[in-house]
Amino acid sequence: MPVSMIQSWRAALPPLFLFLTLGGIGYVARRLGWIGSATDEALSQLLYRLTIPALIFVNTVSRLSQDMLAGSLGVAGVAVGLALAGLALGLIVARWLHLDPLAGGAFAAACAFPNTIFLGLPVSLALVGPTAVPFVVLYDFGTTLVFWTVGVRIMQGHYAGSGPGAGPPKLAVNGWRRALLNPNFLALLAGTVLVVAGVRVPAWLLSPLDRLGQVTVPLALLQVGSLVARLGGKGTRWRAGGVVAILRLAVLPALATLFAAGLLPAGSDMAKVIVVEAAMPTMMITALFAEALGADTSMATSGVVVTVLASLVQLPFLGWLLSFL
Repeated sequence: MPVSMIQSWRAALPPLFLFLTLGGIGYVARRLGWIGSATDEALSQLLYRLTIPALIFVNTVSRLSQDMLAGSLGVAGVAVGLALAGLALGLIVARWLHLDPLAGGAFAAACAFPNTIFLGLPVSLALVGPTAVPFVVLYDFGTTLVFWTVGVRIMQGHYAGSGPGAGPPKLAVNGWRRALLNPNFLALLAGTVLVVAGVRVPAWLLSPLDRLGQVTVPLALLQVGSLVARLGGKGTRWRAGGVVAILRLAVLPALATLFAAGLLPAGSDMAKVIVVEAAMPTMMITALFAEALGADTSMATSGVVVTVLASLVQLPFLGWLLSFL
């Protein structure tokens, strides 16, 4: 096996092992009755309103810089374009699968949004090197921007004239105004404004926010495991998750490779990072916030879990895919 293929797999193993371990603990805890629906709801609210906004804000002000925005903003634009393409492709396939608006919205989101930092950063570092960091940060910025604007609307079934499916959302986003006022988008906006304005956030403020954001990953993984236990044997959703894996891990990376090879300098670090990020499994928050947003939780969770498991087979081929650039 070529060195690059081994590198991509080894780089992904620690976060994947963490995902499987903590997710497994959450699964067992749910089966034993230690985690129930009330706990899931409380965790979802805690993550949505506090820990993930803190994580987004800290990552934005500490990783993003004026120089990065000036020199590599195009990466964020590419991320926006690929996310929108993934949503469009997901909605087309969802209609072909005859999914209802909520299931179709969650399906499209699972196809469109990759795990840019948790998995994308270590794999990019392994295959590209330290120069990958600014490109990863900007790719994450573009993906996050689309998720918390267009993504949340589509997950709620608001597309092509469709309204939400059965029942009102628990955190209803009944218009673009409220979609843009969710705490996560506001955290991204506030952090970006401070970076552009050249305002340095004092350490005494950043430190507690950083500590708050650090609890996001373990809590999120426990909840994903709990959600999987709650799904049980819903075969239709798991089969649809397999289709998500094909689109998320094969079709969209191929599209990104064609774009990078055709429009970017051959072998550039920017092109490599774009392909690596496009090949990552589904972003965890599509499952975590599906219920809070009134979306199809089983579809979103199936997409996350199936793509993570499938990536164990797919990731070693990333080095081979980069050879086309």
